[in-house]
Amino acid sequence: MQDKILQALGIEGSLESLSPHTFRLRSDKHDLFIRVDKDKSHATGNAIAAWVAPQGVNVNVPLPGYPRDFEGGHILAYPWRDTRPLTPTDLPALGHALRRLHNALGRHPDASRWRNATDKLLLDLTAIRVRIASGELKVSPYYDGVADLARNESYDFVMHGSPRIACHMGDARVDAQTGDIVFFNFRNVPHACLPAAFEFARVIEHHLLQTGADLSHARLFLKNYGVEGRLDLGRIMLSNIVRACCALANVNIPASQWQKIFDLYNLIRKNEAALNALEA
Repeated sequence: MQDKILQALGIEGSLESLSPHTFRLRSDKHDLFIRVDKDKSHATGNAIAAWVAPQGVNVNVPLPGYPRDFEGGHILAYPWRDTRPLTPTDLPALGHALRRLHNALGRHPDASRWRNATDKLLLDLTAIRVRIASGELKVSPYYDGVADLARNESYDFVMHGSPRIACHMGDARVDAQTGDIVFFNFRNVPHACLPAAFEFARVIEHHLLQTGADLSHARLFLKNYGVEGRLDLGRIMLSNIVRACCALANVNIPASQWQKIFDLYNLIRKNEAALNALEA
């Protein structure tokens, strides 16, 4: 496999495997991040990243000449960037950076098409929710618990009437040399036109709630983004749990994955009051 990758790239060097589909290539002249995209699922996301890059958004985009066809999919080469995971103290900077990213995505020529795609997805998920709530569709080994969640109308993942924006719903890291926030993985954007609170909830859930960090770090993140007032982020996170259950309704995943979803649900419920009280 590695010989085929080097041949496709036309570069002599050494490949270090980072995951089954990602590698670091080093040679005298190159230091690259290589991704093998077997189903071309990153093609749209890469195009979006390239579009926002000139607009003050720090992203990593493929080198000129990529993607290239490779074994029915694509192979992509990016400049290697030394990055580290976000910590709670990085969230204020993320607030500023995320606002710039959202503004750029909102100007994208395909933004209205993304909204239509999101509408269709939410309509499909809502139909699945109705079937789960009625008991017609039994989801996961914990189907009674999932049905109870689906019947709780306060967990609203559609939020009709709320302003919606093109969200990122991808990854962010910190450039180890400059300290800048760098955004990766834009493939969720075309079906993620949602109220911004869903993006905020994802950030706070991932970087604070699940790590056990003090939730007070969220305040400067929200303030620097420009949020005013409370968002009831606990309720938003629980709405995301229901959405995830609907999205996975017809996907064969192990019971351990469903257990993780309910562990997260219990963690959110435990902290729901504090999450709902968060404001900038």
